[in-house]
Amino acid sequence: MVVCICTSVQPSGPKSRVNQLRREEPFPLRLAVCVKHEKLNEFARKVLSSHGLRFGQKLAAQIKANMDWLEGGGWAIVKDQFDGVASLAKNNAGSQQRIAAERQAARMVMGRNGGLAGIGPKQARNLWQGLGVTQYEIPLDSRISKWLNDLPFSIGVEPKNFTPAFHITRSK
Repeated sequence: MVVCICTSVQPSGPKSRVNQLRREEPFPLRLAVCVKHEKLNEFARKVLSSHGLRFGQKLAAQIKANMDWLEGGGWAIVKDQFDGVASLAKNNAGSQQRIAAERQAARMVMGRNGGLAGIGPKQARNLWQGLGVTQYEIPLDSRISKWLNDLPFSIGVEPKNFTPAFHITRSK
C-alpha cells in the first residue's frame, strides 16, 4: 500500500527513490513497525523524507489515514475481497465472473470509495496484482494510454475519470 501511494506522485522506475525504498530490507514502513508508532504520521514523514521522496507530509497523512481505516474495519473488507478473488481463481471460475470480482475488489479499496487514501484505480489494481490474486484487471495509467493511442493501429484507449476501468473505443 505504501509503495502504491508513493508511485502515484513520483517516478517509480528501476533506479528511482521509490524503488530503492521498496527494495529495502527490512521494509521501513512495514505493518509491524507502523502499528507500534503512536505518532505514525510523523514517523512515516521522517522515513519518506530520509529516502528523498517528494510529498512526504501528504503521503504520511495518507499512511496514517489508511492505518486508521484498516484498524476501523478495513481489514475485514480487504480480507473478504481477497478471499473472494482468490477463491474464484482457485476454483477456475469463468473469466467474466473473475473480471467482475477483480473490479469489485479494486473499487472497494479505492480512497474515493471510502477505502485507502491515495489509492486510485491504477494503484488499486497494482495492490491486488502485487498480492498475486488478479489476472484480468491490468493497471494502466494516462502515460500508457497516450502511448497506445499514438500507435498506428485503429483503436484508441480512453481512461474514464470516474470508473476504475479503461474502455477501448474505435478511433477515427
